[in-house]
Amino acid sequence: METYFDAHILIVDDNPTNVLLLKALLESSGYYNLASTTDPRTVLQHITENTTDLLILDIRMPFLNGFDVMALLSKQLGDASPPVVVMTAQIDEETRKKAFEYGALNFLTKPFDHDEVLKRINNILAIQYRNKKSTSQAQELQQLVDSRTEELQALSLQEPLTGLPNRRALKQEMQNNIAKGKFITVMFIVIDNVNVMANVHGYQVLEKLLCHISQLLKDCFNDSQHYLSSWGSYEFVLMSTCNDPGSAFISAEKITDILQDIHTIDNLRLQLNGRVGLCDSRTEYKDVLDLIDFAAIALPNFKEQRRYRFYETKLRDVLRYKQNILTEIRSARFGAGLSLVYQAKVDLASGQVKSAEALLRFNSRLGQLSPADFIPLAEESGDILFIGDWVINQAISQLETWLEQGLIDEQFSVAVNVSTEQLMDGEFAQKLLVKLDKSSINNSMLQLEVTESSLMRDVDKATKQLKLLASRGVKTAIDDFGTGYSSLAYLSTLPVNLLKIDRIFISDIETNKNNLSLVETVLTMAKNFNCQVVAEGIETQTQSDILSALGCEFAQGYFFSRPVPPQEFLEYYQQHRGA
Repeated sequence: METYFDAHILIVDDNPTNVLLLKALLESSGYYNLASTTDPRTVLQHITENTTDLLILDIRMPFLNGFDVMALLSKQLGDASPPVVVMTAQIDEETRKKAFEYGALNFLTKPFDHDEVLKRINNILAIQYRNKKSTSQAQELQQLVDSRTEELQALSLQEPLTGLPNRRALKQEMQNNIAKGKFITVMFIVIDNVNVMANVHGYQVLEKLLCHISQLLKDCFNDSQHYLSSWGSYEFVLMSTCNDPGSAFISAEKITDILQDIHTIDNLRLQLNGRVGLCDSRTEYKDVLDLIDFAAIALPNFKEQRRYRFYETKLRDVLRYKQNILTEIRSARFGAGLSLVYQAKVDLASGQVKSAEALLRFNSRLGQLSPADFIPLAEESGDILFIGDWVINQAISQLETWLEQGLIDEQFSVAVNVSTEQLMDGEFAQKLLVKLDKSSINNSMLQLEVTESSLMRDVDKATKQLKLLASRGVKTAIDDFGTGYSSLAYLSTLPVNLLKIDRIFISDIETNKNNLSLVETVLTMAKNFNCQVVAEGIETQTQSDILSALGCEFAQGYFFSRPVPPQEFLEYYQQHRGA
């Protein structure tokens, strides 16, 4: 089969991790002319200025979704538009039909099958190459560039929203400085919580906030040794020519301080979180854009306490390890290596066990993988939809077995964790109800646990789904309550039965008056909203006694029982079901 490894491919996805992983897959297969962007607003300019044989386009993105991008390309470029492959986690027929109507030639559903991705891309490139006219696409696009208006020419090196230099301008600046023998440091800046903020306050507020942040950064680094540019929808790159490598850490501190400050936009007090990845020209590289990729790889995980990190070669090994984990995850889509363990939830007043949480374990060919390692990757790749479905099926099956054997009664329940991607699937609630209708358990025996951040992705959609489930007796708990973006704004509107207080507020409740006060507040709030409360992470008798005295109904943690396999859980349950 003929291959087209020299094809120029543009990847567009607002998730930088997805971009890096897809680029890594294509590069490992032989493709070498790869470009990417996390900002859909830059696609038209990129295509008018660069040869593009294939556009791989995500659907769900801020500012412009995939359909908007295809419509814009069709209007501006007409037949000169490159072929489009659409990628999305949405799998409903309406999305497929709409994608084809807007001109997509093929459709890739997340999570991707590596072989299928490569075959589809190669097939489309084969058609594209066969149909190329004698005049190359690059020449056609250059003619379009020449015919652009003076305004477009003036803005060719500028990002339209913030007015900052764009990635093309940054690349030129980096090349010029390196050609002069200057030492450069690249700082890749990512703003977190952006999608949540857009859903809560709208994109107009978000755009004003991004302009405000860019101005603060410009004011902070307004000297000849720094060059600030826009890289994506909510990403910036700062290039420094300071000779002292240590100055980069000072700059990173300044950046994170700016981002974490309180920003007032339209009378709203908004707080962001940001991360910075750093890399300098001492690192071995082939192209200046490699330095930006390395800086992006160096970004700390958004759950880490540190806010910046310098690139090390071993981080590339970490990326490869993540790719290996993704391979293992795909082999687990039908349950291979997966298992559930159960942790008891104890009634603090009676000491009885009345429910449990089902927790996922993954014994892969790489060994026993921590959920902290594979769950975020599964969420980013879309594989969590298959894995989450397996967890629900397994939990229902286990409940059926225990119920049929008379080991539990219909008052017992098991909670399963539901990911953001599952909750955003418009058919999730209906599919779950079909599973329950086919089972022998009462709907109330299966409980869902969702995080605040999952709810905030799309409050209206989450509310609709959870209300449908609640109407059929399925209860919902908010997991890690108090750690999310907004705890009160939606609590009164959602059909929530249970709040779970995160372990970070429990670990030092004996000595930390602030955490003790917060727990008291949550308990009072829960009572007002007719919710029960579960405290997580109980490790001592003192913690248990304090929570019981405060009126907390339930608790779970190592003090009572670790997460254990089904048979061990049953033994614990039998000892404590009537205590």
